[in-house]
Amino acid sequence: MTGLQSALTKPNVFTVRGSYEDEVRAMLTHSARLARGKVLYLYYEAGVGPHVAKLVPGMAQEAHVTLTGSVGFAGLPELAQQRAAIQKAVDSIDTVPDAIVLLAIGPVHSEAVRILRQRFGLGKPIYSLGQVNATALIKDVGKDLAWGVTLSQVMPMPNSIKLEVVRDFEKDRQRYAPEAPVSYMALEGYICGRITVEVLKRAKTLTREGVLQAAERAGRIDVGGFRVEYGTDSRRSVNPIELTMLSRTGHLIH
Repeated sequence: MTGLQSALTKPNVFTVRGSYEDEVRAMLTHSARLARGKVLYLYYEAGVGPHVAKLVPGMAQEAHVTLTGSVGFAGLPELAQQRAAIQKAVDSIDTVPDAIVLLAIGPVHSEAVRILRQRFGLGKPIYSLGQVNATALIKDVGKDLAWGVTLSQVMPMPNSIKLEVVRDFEKDRQRYAPEAPVSYMALEGYICGRITVEVLKRAKTLTREGVLQAAERAGRIDVGGFRVEYGTDSRRSVNPIELTMLSRTGHLIH
């Protein structure tokens, strides 16, 4: 469950979710559609943040938005130190952006949201990866500060009924695990299982070699409206990245 291209392009890896680059592109395109043309990129200097920092100027140009800055902050062990590092990074920003792309997760993300709200006010769009735990963010900063945070999603909304695979998911959840909560992570696991079964069905022999060969030759796989494309040169999700925003009441909405 990663969007790192370095992992997704490894031999014998057949991805189901979109890449982090796909998610950031969707954020910038959405900002352009809202006529919010000045975008700040703020990132944690570890993991995917620095990698995307190299690509985001080109992505911004493709999306027809102006990148007002690309600012990183170091990860530090103590919360007070971390807060100070984020504050210093935000204080260095000269131009007030129309929207912010924030790549961080966990308590670091929550602190960054808090400081950005203090600097730029409530309601300004802050885009982040779907791996951010929305419930934890609201608990950390409250509904008022979390309002307007928009999370990219590589999976369909798990309580939507538009896609057949989501309807199947709910039917099977009720049948086999009614106590399990409905979540993006649960739906992702379900979809991964469905795609695995499709590959196994296509394998001439249920051996390591047979399954790998079936995956490499699978082409387009469609499980109830969710699609991936597998081949020797292409192993990717071909689904649009969805964007969900935290409302004033703390709910994720389209």
